[in-house]
Amino acid sequence: MKTSQLIATLATLLAATAASAIDLSKYTVDGGGSVSTGGGFVLSGTTGQPDAGYASGGGFDLSGGFWTANPTPAACPGDADDNGVVDLTDLSIVLSEFGMAGPGLAGDINGDNVVDLSDLSEVLANFGAAC
Repeated sequence: MKTSQLIATLATLLAATAASAIDLSKYTVDGGGSVSTGGGFVLSGTTGQPDAGYASGGGFDLSGGFWTANPTPAACPGDADDNGVVDLTDLSIVLSEFGMAGPGLAGDINGDNVVDLSDLSEVLANFGAAC
């Protein structure tokens, strides 16, 4: 009987030692979210993401962070560089970022975190306008 108690005690100690080798001292579960696109998909998320920020891989782009209010319409629609004129520079910005997703893109005219046909259409519709 003492042998079985000794084996049980050793097994418990070994299990406790193995469990203590796992280190979860740093982790995050962030709230918030954004709209992410990639591979023909659009994802709007809010909780359970591993971290706030921008990640991509395998044909997907993921934009994590915190929801914001609807963006304020631009004072000069289509003016990507905010110089008061919708010109070739604005067109160039949209075309150079076309297909990209994420926060803070200058070519994202409509503020949906994706530079796409709607942004290009906005520049073309207002091309030559001075504000």
